[in-house]
Amino acid sequence: MTKDLNLDEKTIIIYGPIQQMVQSLATSLTGLGADVALIDKQASEMQRFADNLMDMRQVNGKNGRAAVIEADINSAREAKEAVSRAAELFGGVDIYIDANFSGRSEWFSKTEAIDGFEDIFHSHLSRSLFMAHAALEFLRGRKRGRVLFMMNDLKL
Repeated sequence: MTKDLNLDEKTIIIYGPIQQMVQSLATSLTGLGADVALIDKQASEMQRFADNLMDMRQVNGKNGRAAVIEADINSAREAKEAVSRAAELFGGVDIYIDANFSGRSEWFSKTEAIDGFEDIFHSHLSRSLFMAHAALEFLRGRKRGRVLFMMNDLKL
């Protein structure tokens, strides 16, 4: 199946915290030739990982590039700036993947799930919506692209 996936010269933005799912996804995507921009407010943690991906590119020239964009997304303007920086780095954006909720299923599995949802919305969901809207705006201008949202299986 991976032979059918042609991600050469495609740019993919992954927004969300650096954790195992994001690392696996970014490793696989760069291995398939995609350039990956990792966006999160914890750039120092992500930078070592991105450096490792770039080292892998030195070993296999078919691998894509990786870069980290530090951004604490609290507004639509900040999201648009982060997407624009990714586009400038790699010459465009083809796919946006929101991984901001991956690894956070515990928010939805509590018996008092609705209690505190406003805090979750303001601290995380609004950021995901800002980023998705900025990516969609960019992709709409190019008349192509994909937007994906990742979330772990919920354990109720």
